[in-house]
Amino acid sequence: TEIYTLSLHDALPISRLVGVVVNCLDLTIRKSPGNEAEVTGHLSVLTEVLVDMDKSTEDFYRVLARNGVAGFCPKKYVAIRR
Repeated sequence: TEIYTLSLHDALPISRLVGVVVNCLDLTIRKSPGNEAEVTGHLSVLTEVLVDMDKSTEDFYRVLARNGVAGFCPKKYVAIRR
């Protein structure tokens, strides 16, 4: 029996990328894109997130953190890892 190890990138569909929170100590995550939408949580700087490119908009990423916080945040606060 052979055991294969996959990285997080290997397990993600092409439309999902890994990013990290930058330029903000306490990033507000919202239910929908927009600065007036309901708040679903907060993420600290350097928190790693999955970015769903299919559900992201021109100005907002749809993100999911390991702690379960999910929603939208401005793109300027997430650096995509390549």
